Amino acid sequence: MANTTNHSHRAITLVATGMFALSLTLLGAPVFAQPGLSTTLSKKAPPTKAKSEAATPQNILLAVVDTRSRIQRVARLYLEIAADSRTETTIPMFTREVSLLDGNIAKLDKSQLSAEETKVFNRIRTRYDELRALFLQPYSRENGEVIYATSEELMASAQKLAQLSAQGIDTEAGYALDISSRVMAQTERIAKAFMQCALTQSRSSLVDLEQWRKEHATGLSQLADMKINDGYTYYNLNLSVMLNKQQAQYVDASLKAKRCTVPTSMLRSSDAMWSILQSTNTRYFNQMNKSVGIG
Repeated sequence: MANTTNHSHRAITLVATGMFALSLTLLGAPVFAQPGLSTTLSKKAPPTKAKSEAATPQNILLAVVDTRSRIQRVARLYLEIAADSRTETTIPMFTREVSLLDGNIAKLDKSQLSAEETKVFNRIRTRYDELRALFLQPYSRENGEVIYATSEELMASAQKLAQLSAQGIDTEAGYALDISSRVMAQTERIAKAFMQCALTQSRSSLVDLEQWRKEHATGLSQLADMKINDGYTYYNLNLSVMLNKQQAQYVDASLKAKRCTVPTSMLRSSDAMWSILQSTNTRYFNQMNKSVGIG
């Protein structure tokens, strides 16, 4: 019992230290990180793009779908840090993803969106500001649950904005980019649910795991049927299917046991799938810029 208590205390202390350092950076104060750990966001301002570049429909869609998946990723990484899992790797990853999200939000804020798109984006921006503020707080079960719920609300809004953006382009490559990025978001949602389950052992997380795994497999199947695929994207999709099957083993074990642990290999497979699908997104984006409408 003493060892368990000490380990929990160490985890909470580490998360508090990391998040405190992160909050100092966000507020512009100097940061003194623990040796060997990167606990701060980049001090550089979020990257800005020329207004003309950000206003193209293709770049708007890319920023929208990237925002949708990264919101799930930062929520997962926050919970992973709270579980004291791979901290030396996860904290730098987390701060980088938050910085990239900031850049996407800034880009979309400068873009010429339709009235309906603007309404949805404003909701995303408001909720993201709230989510980002939560990241400044040390982990607690209550804070983790709010982050989990807020990221789900953002998922729904980002889905709507992605749908509107893809319809505006109306090319197979645009729809493929939307689906591929949605699969990326599902990859992170699965890992997020796993982390929430590991931290709280909540039954709702187990339900989410089962549902999102099905949606993830469906998305991969939809992508495989896209006529625009070439040898490169087929190869990436086959790798993603293999990783999906590997993750399913951990999900099945957790559903059977009705509890979750934090297998590092499961998290690494999520990171690998993220990288593979990100590369696939780049291919679809390049093809989208060469495509004509299919409507």
